[in-house]
Amino acid sequence: IFFRPIFFRLSSLRHMSAATVSQTVAAIDAAAQRSGFRCVPVSWEDAQRGTIGGQLSCWGGNISDVRLWEKTGALLYTLRSENWNERLGYVGAKDVAVVTGNTVRGGAPPTPCTLAAYLRGLGGHAAYAGVDNGLSFFVPDVDSILSVRFQTVFLPIATRETVEFCTEVYNYNTRSDADPRNLLLLCTPQGTSVQQDGAGAKRVYFHEVDPRGTAHRYWLEAERSSHKVGGAQAEDQEEAADAAQRGKATAIRIGTRAMGTRFNVQMLIQLPLKQKERPKRHTSAAAGLEYECGLMSAKSCFSASAFDGLHPRGCSRSASASASAAGVSNAARVSRGSEVDVYPGLACRAPERDAGQHGTITITLYYTVAGGVPSEADVQSAIHDLEQLYQACPSDKRLVDCTEVTAELTVATMQDVKQKVVQQPYVPPTFPAALDRGFPEDAEGLDALDGGPLGTCPGSPVRVCDDAGSAGGGPVQRAGPLDVGHRHAKKDRKWFRTARLKQTLWFWKRGGDQTA
Repeated sequence: IFFRPIFFRLSSLRHMSAATVSQTVAAIDAAAQRSGFRCVPVSWEDAQRGTIGGQLSCWGGNISDVRLWEKTGALLYTLRSENWNERLGYVGAKDVAVVTGNTVRGGAPPTPCTLAAYLRGLGGHAAYAGVDNGLSFFVPDVDSILSVRFQTVFLPIATRETVEFCTEVYNYNTRSDADPRNLLLLCTPQGTSVQQDGAGAKRVYFHEVDPRGTAHRYWLEAERSSHKVGGAQAEDQEEAADAAQRGKATAIRIGTRAMGTRFNVQMLIQLPLKQKERPKRHTSAAAGLEYECGLMSAKSCFSASAFDGLHPRGCSRSASASASAAGVSNAARVSRGSEVDVYPGLACRAPERDAGQHGTITITLYYTVAGGVPSEADVQSAIHDLEQLYQACPSDKRLVDCTEVTAELTVATMQDVKQKVVQQPYVPPTFPAALDRGFPEDAEGLDALDGGPLGTCPGSPVRVCDDAGSAGGGPVQRAGPLDVGHRHAKKDRKWFRTARLKQTLWFWKRGGDQTA
């Protein structure tokens, strides 16, 4: 049985007023426990999830694990709805704003436009990445429905400190850079960057084109502001002018209509692409049973409490929320950070839209917290903001009811996922060697082990499901075809395999040579 990887490192204590990531997570979960939102280190951001007889699977025809990495090497988290049966809004491309200007040679003022307009003129916006200048990606019937999820992050910082970070996408349906499953748009208040998923995991950076036409990649930077947690940001002219003069983001129309003007936003938009036809494999019913039981059953056999959903049972070592004082939280100004390298462009220079799948949008709202952990009032304000944004969508429901973004899981899809997991298992990124900052400070409740507070094993792929309504009645974990450890879950695994085998036999009697 193969587990999907999670890693959870802690930031080093660069300043006594900065809380650790684990302390921040514990405080947020304590304040959000009755809200339906929780902290997860791996966010499931799937364009299409699979179903089996109307019941959700963790696998599907277009599924992605998304992580948020700090430049120092710390794995961050997001506060969001559960992964398994996530909460999704529906919105049309005409009702989503993105920002342009960063890919104009030499730069241009940030200018909002609708996502529909951006897709119609994608070739012009993405010419710097190597695509044809006349390429249009707008498909009216498909782009009238895009799934959208809202989430938030509190970044622990010291006073007047900034944090640099990037998003990382691991798509289970892409094994080659030349044959991606999705075109990725990274949208910030300073512009929109075009890239793709590919082999292994791909980091998603901000792009900017210099006067010579060379595209550069940058980290994103979160800077503390004086604006409150929750809601839009309304800047006066002096504040906006100061930020612009320093090369920082200013409040602008971005995201859904209900969001107003903001500077604390990052959007990740995944647009499904047609892939090359893969060789058909002859799969017997017995082989299908093997995939069903090995690839799918064990993924759902671990249940635990809310925070234990982040790691295997028996490995919980979270920091106590009560051990840290409440700090001061503010909206973060999300801007271009330091340079990474020169962007080589897309590996797939002639992408073709898959009109059989809808795109998906993840909108993340960033806040900083200094001098401690987020207060309960600030966490509730952030959650209230998420609630209002969901409720403002034309549709607001759970994934199990979203038939437009789910599809019956096939054996062929499971085989493709297995190939990805076996041939290209998730490997965490490497970072430069840490500088000697002297003997570490001792802080009550701080778990300073290198492996992080979760006690996970680097290199062990785990996809964690924090679903309160799935098998087991609590958070569960996805697993895959190979067992790389975690033998402590044997009893749970045996129980779930038996239950799933009975269900699988029924499905195969119904026609299992076609679906799993």
